Amino acid sequence: MAVAQQLSFDAARGAKPQERYRSLEATSLLAEMPALQQLMHRLLGCDPEGAATKNHVVGCALVMVLQESFQVIRCLHDGIINLVDKFFDME
Repeated sequence: MAVAQQLSFDAARGAKPQERYRSLEATSLLAEMPALQQLMHRLLGCDPEGAATKNHVVGCALVMVLQESFQVIRCLHDGIINLVDKFFDME
């Protein structure tokens, strides 16, 4: 299943998507966190090679990838904090 289908929201649409992870239940967090991690690995894997490294359009696209990676990092951060807060309440 694709990462976008596993996540129930689009990080580019919401103004503050990380707020969603502050209030999710533990089961939903445990289901969505691996998809966010996979998305982060894919964003970090964007590495242009050859002539693409000097292309202005590729540079602009990498700026957008960087901006989205910051949103994903914020979502992961808030999700981990939420899980740690709920850890002692879990069975």
